[in-house]
Amino acid sequence: MDLLHLKYFQTVARMEHITKASHKLNIAQPALSKTISSLEKELGVQLFDRKGRYIVLNEYGRLFLKRVDSILDLVESSKKELQDTSLENTGEVKILSPAAANVLPPLLSNFRKLYPNITFNVSHTLPSSYKKSDFDLYISSSFTKLNSENSITLTCEEILLGVSINHPLSLKDEVYLSEVSDENFIVITKGENYREVIDILCESANFKPKIAFESDSPYTIYALIKSLQGVGFICGKSWGLSQDPEIKLLHIKDIEFKRYLNLSWFSENYESKAVLLFKNFLINYFKNI
Repeated sequence: MDLLHLKYFQTVARMEHITKASHKLNIAQPALSKTISSLEKELGVQLFDRKGRYIVLNEYGRLFLKRVDSILDLVESSKKELQDTSLENTGEVKILSPAAANVLPPLLSNFRKLYPNITFNVSHTLPSSYKKSDFDLYISSSFTKLNSENSITLTCEEILLGVSINHPLSLKDEVYLSEVSDENFIVITKGENYREVIDILCESANFKPKIAFESDSPYTIYALIKSLQGVGFICGKSWGLSQDPEIKLLHIKDIEFKRYLNLSWFSENYESKAVLLFKNFLINYFKNI
């Protein structure tokens, strides 16, 4: 048993699918199956229940996965700690950012001008074989502040109603939701972090939007609004839309429509110099806007 075998087991255990795991690990499926079988033989227990072509992590497997996660996390933390000791301002920062995806690119660019040897791995959705704590930083949105020992609210931003400049409502600066009850709405895809906030706020205002389009891309939502296919809830600041001449942003009068952008980290992870530098850079950026 070695670390590579443990990594193989961890990936198979999280995906519960040998073929998908072999593709992710870039290893032949028979070789991966043989490794798992050898590991089970060495441990003296079956780690998976076989159900036809499918495998399911059993009680022994779940217990072993907890230990393997701890071992591999410790190895990764030790590597980062050694890098911090031997090298200056290098390393990788892993970010899970289901919110504020449009804000990150210019921030990363500006940060790397200061620290060109620090690299980034950014995901906007949680990959199937990962857990949140596999990342160093987690950027999310919520309808309430999120301040704790391991999180901080970066900023609060108003959620506005976006309409085309050719829409009759573009003559207004603010609107009641009752005025758009018959409008087609273009919204972010259900399951996305921002959509959860919108659904909660609409429910609080006793408003049910007539949804015509859903998309996981703010750019698609912009384009559909501009082409008069409907109206949509827009975060003008973090979506980079506040200066778009083809979209008019209206204040919503019913209730205070706003969301909070939050930054979280994980106490069980070693916080490298690279992570600490970028975390402080991010916090200071939002303090000054």
